[in-house]
Formats: sequence, structure tokens, C-alpha cells
Amino acid sequence: LKISKYHTGHVQSITSVLALNQRYVATASSDCTVKIWDLQGNLIDSLSFDSHDSMIAKIKFSPDNRFIASFGYGNSIGLWNFKKDVLTSLNGDGGGVTKVTFSPDDKIIASENDDGTVKLFNSQGKIIYTFPRLDQFNGVKSIAFSPDNKTIASKNKDGYIRIWAIQGEVLRTFKSHKDEVTQVVFSPNGKMIASGSKDKTIKLWNTDGKLLHTLQGHKSNIYEIIFSPNGEMIASIDGGHIAKLWNTKGEILKNFQDHTGQIAFSPNGQLIATSYGDSTIKLWNIKGKLLKTFQGHTDDIVGLEFSQDSQTIISASWDKTVKIWSVDGEMLSSLEGHTRWVQDLTISSNHQTIASGGDDGKIVLWSLDLDDVLTRGCDWARDYLTNNPNVSENDRHICDGI
Repeated sequence: LKISKYHTGHVQSITSVLALNQRYVATASSDCTVKIWDLQGNLIDSLSFDSHDSMIAKIKFSPDNRFIASFGYGNSIGLWNFKKDVLTSLNGDGGGVTKVTFSPDDKIIASENDDGTVKLFNSQGKIIYTFPRLDQFNGVKSIAFSPDNKTIASKNKDGYIRIWAIQGEVLRTFKSHKDEVTQVVFSPNGKMIASGSKDKTIKLWNTDGKLLHTLQGHKSNIYEIIFSPNGEMIASIDGGHIAKLWNTKGEILKNFQDHTGQIAFSPNGQLIATSYGDSTIKLWNIKGKLLKTFQGHTDDIVGLEFSQDSQTIISASWDKTVKIWSVDGEMLSSLEGHTRWVQDLTISSNHQTIASGGDDGKIVLWSLDLDDVLTRGCDWARDYLTNNPNVSENDRHICDGI
């Protein structure tokens, strides 16, 4: 691969990188700015406004890519359109914002705050609903929008899951967990809800609140649940770095030991990639059979993605590199453009460009042109193939014509 461009417009660490359609990349930084770049490396916009009084931790694009939301450890959210206009500052006075979520139809923005409140805003910045605290110690901790935009699922410290109408009416309340609920997610078709808890279990519900299955086997708090693209499998991760793969009947398919937090389903739903404490990546089929182990990183892996055709894996690591792998286990390229830890990784929607951001304040764009990878690899190896007496005659000609 080749470096398309370095971006060095930020003056502090990059905290988030996102690709916007096939033309732009957005970056957020500890310097309290969001910057928009084209894929040629030109700075299009630098977004900042007085309401951001602390580092920006994350940025989110709306599903239709019309809006950008930025938030950090202060109590405000910046909402922008792509003309650089600050549409509004969403300030709910709810403490630091820890997460921002757009509804699937882009009409509602939810902010989760470190004081235990969750607020819903319209795109003009008006608060349309605040999820009430049940008591001094128990507020709504996090929410998930249903795919059809009609309902919201919330999790609480009291172990209850509540289904709300968008207007704020509680439609259903159900409980089976014995401790705080840590995550709640809808399945891709919206017909099932999965919840994880500090009681070390995962529960599957229908949207009427009927408990379908309890998934037992974790020995630590559940902190992430991911549905496969077709909704037929669930990956769960606990605080002890153990990941598990389940079917929706509650049957465990695979334990991933010494998992370090990165897990990805391929878009075709046939493969799973996981990262490990020994800096390796393992590739599995959906039955939990190990297909390949990828070795090459020398520090923790912090990003893991599949290409759209499910044939390529991209990984980012604290070893300052981004690596490209074929699903056959071959390292296609090791991209060395950062001087400090890589912290985030994203791929453009046309899957032709990779963007990585790091502690060095750089955003690096890489051209994901696999024909170029093969050409560069052969250029590098041609002298070896020609002159090494240990190379077989057949192998000596593998780069002929490239």
C-alpha cells in the first residue's frame, strides 16, 4: 500500500477518525477541534466553537451523512452540517457527555451523560425528552434505538430494561438480571433485544419483554454485545478479556480466550476476527473453527475491520502500524506512517482508502489498492527471486509480468 497523504493539522492527539462517504475523512482531537479532509490531503474545514470546553473524545456522522456530532468530556454536543455551519450546541447540563447516538432516521440525537442522565434532542437542539432518574442512585445509563425508529430500549443500574416510545412513554418494563445492566442492543431486524449485565449473564428477549434465553458462561461483567450482520449469532465480551460466540438459541459456539477487546464479523457473516494479548489476530468460521492466526504486530491491537468483500482484514496497533491481511493469512502490507501509538482506524465507504489516527497528532490516509500492493511486493522481492540460489525455478518467475 502507499501513503496517500499525511494530515498534521491537529496540535494534540487524535481521538477519533471517521470516513464520510467516498470523499472525506473527519478527525477529532484533544485540541478541541474537528477537522474535515478530502482524500487528497487537503484541509476542507476546521470546526471549533466556544461550547467545547474540553477535549473532543468522539465524532459521529448521522446515518445519511448530513450531520456531524462532536462531543467530549464537557457537557455540550456540537452539531454541524457539512458546510461548516455550527447548527447548534446541544447543552443539556447533564455533566460530561460520554456517548452520542443518532436515531436511524436522523431526526433524534441522544446524549448519554456521566451524571446518569440521557437526553433526546431534535436536530434544532431542542430537548424533547429527558429520561427520568428513578432515584438518587439510579438513572437511565444507556439507550438503543430500534431499527424502525419507533421505540427505545434503556438499561439501568437496577437491572431493569425498559422499552419507551420515542415520545417518552414507558411501554414495557422487564427484569431478570440480578445486577446492573451494562448493555442493551436490538437485533438487526429489530425483533430481539440482547442485554448484558454485571451478573455475568446475557439475556435474549422479544420486544414484548418475554425472556427467550439466558446465556451463561462468562466469569466477569459483560461489557459488549454484538449481533452478526444476519442477526443469527451474538458475540459477547467480558471484563476478563474473554469473548464468546453464541447462537440465538442461547447455545455457546466458541470461547475466545485471552481476547483483548477487538472482534469483528465479516460483512458476509461467514468469518469472525478476534485480537489477542500476544498481539496476534485469529480468524474463525461461524462454527468456531480456527482458520488462521495472523502474526506480525508487536503491541496491543486497537482496531480491526473487514473489507466490504470480506476478503481482507485491516488491523491497527500500538506498535505504530496498520497492517493489511488477506483472509488466507498473508500479510499484504505493513503501513508505517505513525511515530506514536495508532489509536483509531476507519475505512471509506468505497473501501479504497484507510484512515488512521494516532497519538502523534497525524491522520494518515492509505490507498487500499491491492494491485498496487502486488506490484510493490514484487518490486521489493525481484532481486531476491532472481539472485538467490535457493529459490526454485518455478518460484523465480512468480512476478513475471507484474
